[in-house]
Amino acid sequence: MSEINKEEALRALTIARKHYNSDNLASTIKFAQKSLALFPTDDARVLLDKAQRAAASSSASGAEPAPISAGLHNRKGKEPAADGDAAAGKGAGEGKAYTAAQMALVKRVRGCKVTEYYEILALEKSCDDAQVKKAYRKLALQLHPDKNPAPGADEAFKMVSKAFQILSDPDKRAAFDRHGADPDARGGMGGGGGDPFAGMRRGGGGGAATFEGELSPEDLFNMFFGGGGMGMGGPFGGGFGGPGFTMHFGGPGGGMYRTTRMPPRGGRPAPAGPPPSKFQQLLPILILLAFTLLSYLPTLLSSLLTTPPPPYSLDPSLHFSQQLHTAPRSVPYYVNPSEFSAHPWSSEEGGVPRSFEESVERALAGRLGRQCGAWRERQRQRAEHAAGGIFGLGRDEKRLREVLKETNEACERLRELGFQMAY
Repeated sequence: MSEINKEEALRALTIARKHYNSDNLASTIKFAQKSLALFPTDDARVLLDKAQRAAASSSASGAEPAPISAGLHNRKGKEPAADGDAAAGKGAGEGKAYTAAQMALVKRVRGCKVTEYYEILALEKSCDDAQVKKAYRKLALQLHPDKNPAPGADEAFKMVSKAFQILSDPDKRAAFDRHGADPDARGGMGGGGGDPFAGMRRGGGGGAATFEGELSPEDLFNMFFGGGGMGMGGPFGGGFGGPGFTMHFGGPGGGMYRTTRMPPRGGRPAPAGPPPSKFQQLLPILILLAFTLLSYLPTLLSSLLTTPPPPYSLDPSLHFSQQLHTAPRSVPYYVNPSEFSAHPWSSEEGGVPRSFEESVERALAGRLGRQCGAWRERQRQRAEHAAGGIFGLGRDEKRLREVLKETNEACERLRELGFQMAY
């Protein structure tokens, strides 16, 4: 956090120096104090001291201090007109005429606190999104510096843009309704005083304030009205038309925007359809499950259509007492008489299927293979013992020949059945 504060402090100090070079002492003092509050440095202290002395000297000599705001377009040399000039209809800087209604609107907006977003847009707290867009459209047209030359219109335009930024974003609006503070303010939900555009500035001197995502009030105005200044189109729906921008002001900590679709020039964006139903949302999953079930369908059908084999045993018992034999290897196996007589195979002309008999033979071969393998391991150990230890010392040739001649019933039976044991 200290590194972030240091970076912001150096940025504020850079802005303060540019204001000082432009003889804007009030802004110099404000940004120098902000730099010291974020991360104290000697350069900020020296600059603040020089600006305060110069401001005191100007006050003592009766000179009018420099304007606080440098304007949305950084129009240098434009001084705010006195309140009495509104009735005369002339601005002090460029000599543009403005009406009393324009001046009154500027005063009303600037008379609000910087975080009174509903009051800035003249809305009730229960207003919906369409009303927020309508209010912004109306005020932005009335307060845009190219349309309203009244003193303070720049700052009023910024306040309207900031209010729209917060109230048009559901997350930021919910946070503001809970805490009553600027959701973009660094360090949490605090903020009522200080720089009203702290969450909007990115740095750079005296120019137009910008959002963290490179979206200034002027950019917001141009995008809302179709990118052409005073057009009637708008990217936010509500019947404004215009390019198909999708605006998204990010969560606390900075705004951003993205574009998702650009229709042809002169075309209208497609009307927003109803939200997808739950069935439409689940449809891809249902299709995937259907394909999975189809892949198992042949196996499932074969198991349903195939007669299950009767239970059997390779050894006789009280339960499995009826002996049967496989063909052609004549392997004996045992079934329950009552169960087998009720089984369809007992009455079929073909009798027991060959596939079932082969499974019986494989079961017997598996048992014999395990018995034969265990015997061969014991035979190998006896042969090694008879052959002697290292270099054949203590070798018993007679015993070795006897061990090697030994046979095993399981191995012989396995050979008779035609199965080979891997050695």
